[in-house]
Amino acid sequence: MNERLTLDQLKTILKTIKNFSSKDLSKMNLQKINMKKVDLGNAILKETNLEKANLNEANLRGANLKGANLKGADLRKADLYMANLSNANLDGANLREVNALKANFKNAKIRNADLRNAFFGRGDQSAEWAAHMSETDLSGSNLNKALLIWVDLRGSNLSNVSLQEAYLNGTNLEKCNLRGANLYKAKLRIPYGYAHGPTRLIEANLSNANLNYANLQKVLMNNGILKGAKLAKANLYYGDLQNVDLENADLSGTCLEGANLENANLSRANLKGAKLKEASIKGANIDGANFKKAQITGLRNIEMAKNIQNSKGLL
Repeated sequence: MNERLTLDQLKTILKTIKNFSSKDLSKMNLQKINMKKVDLGNAILKETNLEKANLNEANLRGANLKGANLKGADLRKADLYMANLSNANLDGANLREVNALKANFKNAKIRNADLRNAFFGRGDQSAEWAAHMSETDLSGSNLNKALLIWVDLRGSNLSNVSLQEAYLNGTNLEKCNLRGANLYKAKLRIPYGYAHGPTRLIEANLSNANLNYANLQKVLMNNGILKGAKLAKANLYYGDLQNVDLENADLSGTCLEGANLENANLSRANLKGAKLKEASIKGANIDGANFKKAQITGLRNIEMAKNIQNSKGLL
């Protein structure tokens, strides 16, 4: 059973052993408190006010932070392994290099936060998600080089996030809002040796997103929206892009070998220099699409594409 502390008891402990393991600090006002390197393992911090608190390198393994206010908090290098942060507010928080493996962020607000090099999951042989982040609002946050392998992000708001060189292998991004997101050189393919399925971007919105040089091998992207997206030199080898909207998208130099582009909207898309061997464009709308210098040897179902007469470089 978790021991309930008073504010005076908390202050006394902070001056001495700094150990709050399994203590009950729920609903307390700890705004701007300094708990750097403090042990809060398995502590109860439900609905606690920790706005602008210093939790740098704190141990929060297994802590219950459901509904907690962590706006602007410093959580750099904190250990959040298996912590519960569902419905928590982490807007503007500093989570650089945090360990959030097996943590629960469902319905949390993490807007305009710093999550560079954060560790949410590396994937393993189990069927469980490495971290739970469905329906999370991460809009405007910086996740450059973050490790998000085998993480559940279904239905999350990732609009205008920066995920440059981030690892999203096997991650579930179904129905996510990624409008204007920067995924330059992001890794979304399954590394060799992993048992999990492919990265899922089914019905995701990536309008005007930057996916230049991203690795999307065998990605599931059917029914996605990529209007005006930048995919130059990206790798979509054997990707599933059925019914994807790629109107005005930049696919110049992109590898689309073996990709399924059936019924996709490629109107006015730039496919100059793209690699299309064994890809299928059955039923695809290629009105105004530019195929100049594209490698089309082996491209399948050309005769079944729509508006082929208005495309460039295909006939």
